Amino acid sequence: METIEKIMREMCVMVGADYDTINFKDEEDPFYLKHEWPEADEEEFKVWISNFLFKSKKDFRSISRLMMNTRHNCDKVASEFIFMYGWKTKVS
Repeated sequence: METIEKIMREMCVMVGADYDTINFKDEEDPFYLKHEWPEADEEEFKVWISNFLFKSKKDFRSISRLMMNTRHNCDKVASEFIFMYGWKTKVS
């Protein structure tokens, strides 16, 4: 399983979405607008991604141009990933 797929599957689990039924390539109806999560879940997911990348240099390098998987760099990549591909954030 590729790194992006691992991350996207976990992101789907967090909102109860079925990864296998989501069309991630539909530009007319983007997948990231179909679900939403509270800020606390988004933050929890950010920590999950960062830890995942910190534990695996191979996975880190497969999605980042940064050379070292330091804690700081993993946090940065996690934030960028959520900004680009994360679900909508629930407004409370």
